[in-house]
Amino acid sequence: VVAAWVQSLMPERRDEYLVRLIHNDPGLSRLLVRELRELNQDKANAVVPTGERVTYTTLLAESKAGKVRAVYDDKLYARFARGVRAILQRTTGPYSTPIVIPSPTKYC
Repeated sequence: VVAAWVQSLMPERRDEYLVRLIHNDPGLSRLLVRELRELNQDKANAVVPTGERVTYTTLLAESKAGKVRAVYDDKLYARFARGVRAILQRTTGPYSTPIVIPSPTKYC
């Protein structure tokens, strides 16, 4: 979309923006975006966003819930692994070859 908008600039204006970009003019990007929006005002209104808007608060809450779930899963897995080790030690004895229980994250 932006590439098509840049093509709508006059070649002289495009060159002027490139020269100013090379000289690191402050505020150039805002100026360019403003001019591109003015030139393509009729085209900009036709674009309808297809995605769902999600607030930062919602994203943060979902992230925290995911972290809590991950900690719970880790604790549950550790508890399971301790139980398996205890059963194996009772059946095979403490001096037998240790059994390595793989992490569930390797297979998910």
